[in-house]
Amino acid sequence: MNTQARNLKKPLLSISLLSSGRKETIWKCLDSLLPIMEAVDSELIIVDTGCDEETHERMLTYTKQVIRFTWCNDFSRARNAGLKQARGEWFLFIDDDEWFTDVEELVAFFTAGEYKDYGCANYIQRNYTHKSGKTYRDAWVTRLIRLDKDTRFVSSIHEYLYPVRGKCKLIHSPVDHYGYIFKNEKEKYAHSRRNISLLVGMIEKERNNPRWWVHLANEYRGLREYHKLEELCEEGIETFKGINSSYVNRQRGTFYVGRIMVELKRRDYEKARELYEGYLTDRRSTQVCRARLHGMGAEIYYGLREYEKCESCCRSYLEIYERFHEDEMECLSQSSFFVREGFEAAAFNNVCGLYAVCGLRRQESSILKEYFYRIDWEAKGFRLHSAIPAELTEWMGKLPYEEAFTQIAAVMMNKKGIDRLVIGALRKIEEKEKEEEAAADFMRLCRIFAGIQSSSNHYVLYLRLRYLDYLGEREPMEEIFGRLLGRVVNFWDLEDSVFEIALKNGVSLENIFTAIRYENWKKGTDLLFEKARGEKLRLRKQIIDGLSGKENIRFSYFRLKWAEWECREAEEETDYHRLHGKLERFYTGHLEFYRNLYRESVFTGEMELLPGVCRLAVRLEQVFKEEKAGNISRMREALKACLKVYPPMDSTLRRFAQLFGSHKKEELKEADRAREEMAVLGAQIREMAEELLAQGLYGEAWQIWQQLVILLPEDANVLRLGERIKEGLS
Repeated sequence: MNTQARNLKKPLLSISLLSSGRKETIWKCLDSLLPIMEAVDSELIIVDTGCDEETHERMLTYTKQVIRFTWCNDFSRARNAGLKQARGEWFLFIDDDEWFTDVEELVAFFTAGEYKDYGCANYIQRNYTHKSGKTYRDAWVTRLIRLDKDTRFVSSIHEYLYPVRGKCKLIHSPVDHYGYIFKNEKEKYAHSRRNISLLVGMIEKERNNPRWWVHLANEYRGLREYHKLEELCEEGIETFKGINSSYVNRQRGTFYVGRIMVELKRRDYEKARELYEGYLTDRRSTQVCRARLHGMGAEIYYGLREYEKCESCCRSYLEIYERFHEDEMECLSQSSFFVREGFEAAAFNNVCGLYAVCGLRRQESSILKEYFYRIDWEAKGFRLHSAIPAELTEWMGKLPYEEAFTQIAAVMMNKKGIDRLVIGALRKIEEKEKEEEAAADFMRLCRIFAGIQSSSNHYVLYLRLRYLDYLGEREPMEEIFGRLLGRVVNFWDLEDSVFEIALKNGVSLENIFTAIRYENWKKGTDLLFEKARGEKLRLRKQIIDGLSGKENIRFSYFRLKWAEWECREAEEETDYHRLHGKLERFYTGHLEFYRNLYRESVFTGEMELLPGVCRLAVRLEQVFKEEKAGNISRMREALKACLKVYPPMDSTLRRFAQLFGSHKKEELKEADRAREEMAVLGAQIREMAEELLAQGLYGEAWQIWQQLVILLPEDANVLRLGERIKEGLS
């Protein structure tokens, strides 16, 4: 078929793309359309609402139908510009920030001729909420319709095709949509404010059309403007109270759910219960809406600790869910914003989890075992009420051991995010171990978690150690210690019980320690001395002191950090000699350590190659040399030069300078007192010598004088006395 003949032929499908020039996604979008256009007789129309010239030219390589449109803040006008050019029997529209990831079912809809039996079709728009692609919400969107002469887009925002005639087909061909991910909060806010302004305008034009109300509610929730969401829902309930139509009844659920949602955000469970019980009396609500309300009711009664009512809500929810969740069309026909979330995995998971918790509270483990495994643990973007894992953990510890509990614990510990909640619950129980009941609960939990074989979580290994210690089984401990200490970079930050168990059971950690890579040992030791204090450090020092004494760079480094920590903790020391000793141990230890690592030549001059702490040690050595030599002024200069070399030690060095000054003053006072005492004693001894000399007892006088000259070697009177005694002796 020649090109001219093909252009005259009416295509089966017209695809219209609205493009504002999003260069990071436009080409993905266009490329995703190519498989459809190759399989189905199609035409592509691009409405350019503001692309640069380079993008516009490149779009022409995909289709010659690229229409320039001046943006006028009205989506329907832009869409209708593309629709006006469409010649196809069917019409599909798409944006440049979304792209098909699987078109097999959509293509089959046309190639198999199924399109002949329908008037429209919905496909899945996968709305991502994070750029990583890990979290999203699926929504059915009517983007595919059989064209009639009066088909047109309606509304300046959240535009839709009207009229829609005939049966609707659900096509499981998803488009990935990243249009709700923004670079920053400012961009997100600006986007929502634009939408809100347009939606408020639509409400003013069509006040009795709930479509604009529910879209506005969704915008307020997205901005977390819950006060405005509350006001809108209250006004919406009142506005549509007297209207009883299937369309309005489907939409009113948004107001009921949104209003309760506000109170749950505030954790005002009493008010939420009042609303929930009141909204349930409205028999116009759809069954899907009632399921959503029951799911929220379960959360409300759980928050109020009314567990029987929580269970009742769970059963009511599950009854409706089982009836409708496989009938996608029926579920869709009964849903609106907020309501449809009741059939999403997150809502279903929460109900199953709350039901399992309530069952455990009644000591009914059968409910736990049934509904725990109905939770979709592998769902992409998995979410679960944060209290559920903690409650399940706590209550399993109150029941007699069952092997099934270990399997359940394994599932939770192997789920990222959930494992942290479980560990948090375990630690809270462990903190209460001094209480007899809590101690028994914790040991039952140790038994449960000790049985997990597949988890790589270090806390599971810790619980296994705790349980072995409880049983008194020392033999397997060393292997577990090796796995535990070798797995965690910040191994010193493990629970104190880990090291207490090693000391108690005489487990030697020396071989385990030496197997740890030095880089990890250094990092872990640095973190320990950076964050830990007091008893935590002393317990770990006790472990190091208890080793065989065999020298190893790891243990030497630990002792270095200990010496530094002792000095840093001494910034308020009052005893000069104690601080003197600590600083001496600090610099001698560091010099010995680093002189094994560096050539002697780097310990002179500016010492740029040495770590700051080592440069300080070199300077401190000079301080102590000058002190020993009695060069006090040089010592003070050397001490001053130590400041800012290694800032973490500056406070201690200033304290040392203060204590040194006080110490020298005290030394001078002592010297003065000593001189005075010597002068008095010397006068007494000289008097004795004078008396002996006067009596002619020269030998006795000479012996006394020899003692006297030792006390007062430079005293002139003493020296003259000595001359007189010598004369007498001669």
